[in-house]
Amino acid sequence: MRQNFPLIVLFLVFLGLLNFIWQVQPYKAPLSHEPEPTAIGQEKSKPFKGRMDMPSLDDIYVLDNSAGRDVEALEKYIQGRAAGLHWLGQEHFKKKGADDIRLGLHLVVDSLGIFTCKEILFSDADDEAFEQKLKDHIEYFWRYKKSESGVTDFWIPLRWKAKYTK
Repeated sequence: MRQNFPLIVLFLVFLGLLNFIWQVQPYKAPLSHEPEPTAIGQEKSKPFKGRMDMPSLDDIYVLDNSAGRDVEALEKYIQGRAAGLHWLGQEHFKKKGADDIRLGLHLVVDSLGIFTCKEILFSDADDEAFEQKLKDHIEYFWRYKKSESGVTDFWIPLRWKAKYTK
């Protein structure tokens, strides 16, 4: 009996697994799918299919670079933030419509790499909530490399295109 004990335990485990498999009910997909009723006058919103145009090196206007930062590296960093700004604009386009948004920002990067949005120089969004969300997004999420001292002060234009074109 002692020699066969491991085999008996293995056999009992096997029988337990077979019992479990036979008791589990297979998944059955629903036969018909009925769309959810929408309220009268309420339309389903379409996702934002536009594109975020980030500024190139020629579009960035540096006012002060006492931190001695490489402007080309800063431009590549800003290019990498396009996805966050793209999704930020999605809410605006769902509410306001399909016109392009052009916006000019005055940004300052301090010696710790923290961005501060000083002001919005120009905007055709006509949506103060969107502009405030943009400022909050930049100040909360954007961080750059630290410098010994000084600031980098610059202007950049941003553009959300309502429709994607190559």
